[in-house]
Amino acid sequence: MMLRGNMAVVVRGAGGLMVRVDPAEAERALAEPGAEATVMRGRPMRGWVTVSPDVCEHDADLTRWVGRVSASRAPCRPSSATAGNPAARPDPSGLGSACCRRRRRIGDGRMVVHLYAVSLDAADPLRLARFWSGVLGREILDDPSEGVALGGDAHSDFRIRFLPGDAPKTVQNRIHFDLTSASPQAQRDTVDRALTLGGRHIDIGQGPDDDQVVLADPEGNEFCVIEAGNNFLAGCGPVGAVNCDGTRAAGLFWREALGWPLVWDQDEETAIQSPRGGAKVTWSGPPLMDSGGRDRVHLDLVAAGDRDAEIDRLLALGAARAGTGRHTADDAVLADPDGTEFCLLTPR
Repeated sequence: MMLRGNMAVVVRGAGGLMVRVDPAEAERALAEPGAEATVMRGRPMRGWVTVSPDVCEHDADLTRWVGRVSASRAPCRPSSATAGNPAARPDPSGLGSACCRRRRRIGDGRMVVHLYAVSLDAADPLRLARFWSGVLGREILDDPSEGVALGGDAHSDFRIRFLPGDAPKTVQNRIHFDLTSASPQAQRDTVDRALTLGGRHIDIGQGPDDDQVVLADPEGNEFCVIEAGNNFLAGCGPVGAVNCDGTRAAGLFWREALGWPLVWDQDEETAIQSPRGGAKVTWSGPPLMDSGGRDRVHLDLVAAGDRDAEIDRLLALGAARAGTGRHTADDAVLADPDGTEFCLLTPR
């Protein structure tokens, strides 16, 4: 069920319902017979209540629960990737979820630093590049000064870089891609293509009723193939979102850092998008995952002007110095307010 263009009631496979309620009324709703907190990926979904199939068998009770939605103070989110992803299912838990109830346009679109690339550490950069090139249809660029990368596409101009790194993967990545699907068949095709190229299904706590498919690439990097009809990611391109584990403070920092407006700011979840469109960058809110040491996936920025001046500006916005030379001696390594590392590269 959609309310004001956003998902408000989700029918679960077992016959029960997930119902969006006003967070202020959630405690009262949970006290009713047959109601319990909705949990996805091990995290409670704020403002969502699961109603048992027994309750849904009675028309009067069903009507009353659906009526709660209309009484909520704000419209509800469309489905997205999965819990914890501002581009996921009806809420923010697990890997990723966020959506567009009340969209606010903030910022003047001024580009001070440019999102140059999303970079992945890889034991075998060329093999991983071939996998992602096959999944996304992006061209492989083999630049002696840059290493192996995929070029941008018609929707998003950032590269996807594959940088040599032999540290073992021990925890779930704090950044992953949410891939879009134009139709149910397109979703199946993307999944089949990924599996043929060396990907695999993984279990990160998603439920059997989740519509998104959670996979890992040949080196274990998680990503989601989002179901067709996801309004939040509509028009974003094959990579619908760069889904980050992070707080609202991180989202606001990146809004100012990149000069991209907020397109979602609700319940500690945030999302920004370039004024030109393309993939969104989303933050799923607390609680945060363990970092497990250095992040295997990070963002690379390039300054539009004086790099030293940009470093000073980013520090003033709340970044912290985290070292130099993550992959190249001249890279400036910084960390956002959540401690997530990113690099400011030398001019390209």
